[in-house]
Amino acid sequence: MTEQNEAKSLPEAYPNPQEKQALLDLLTTSGSELFAALEPHTHRQPHVAKPENIWSPAQIAEHVILTDTAIMGAVKKALSQPARDDWKTASAGKADTLRNIALGANKRVASAALTPVENLDLCDAMERFQKHRRELLDFFEALLSEPRLCPMHAHILPNERFGEMSAYQWGLAIGYHTLRHVRQVRGLLDCG
Repeated sequence: MTEQNEAKSLPEAYPNPQEKQALLDLLTTSGSELFAALEPHTHRQPHVAKPENIWSPAQIAEHVILTDTAIMGAVKKALSQPARDDWKTASAGKADTLRNIALGANKRVASAALTPVENLDLCDAMERFQKHRRELLDFFEALLSEPRLCPMHAHILPNERFGEMSAYQWGLAIGYHTLRHVRQVRGLLDCG
């Protein structure tokens, strides 16, 4: 299906102005909140003993970068798939599921590919995170601008945990995942 045909047959598959702004706001706010949550930890001793299997703030920042990168790969892969006519039913309810997971308290275990391994200093991790988030925002701002706008809702890629997700929902997953870790970083202040 060509872009012109997609525009004619899938008008609702294009993010509307409110959806565009909601996605950009979520990505911006979640990034700012994570950075703000990490900042108080820069004044603490970096090697304070922490409970086993609890990541440091720097490790959380690295994990978020790794996960963002993986999800960006999924967004790009979804966009490379043909637009689907059944997108409404295929991806129904996923945005609410993603939001609920961000608010939930269930502990998740990251895959080996998303587990921090670089042992970064917190200031270095924060600097990398800011640079990475700016690149991510630039990508989405360009993608959601009129000349490049595509029917993000109709480009579907399965997620092993949540099933069929649209490219737009994959974008939301970045912001909601980050918000989940904002809560985790803030909780570390209470631990020590």
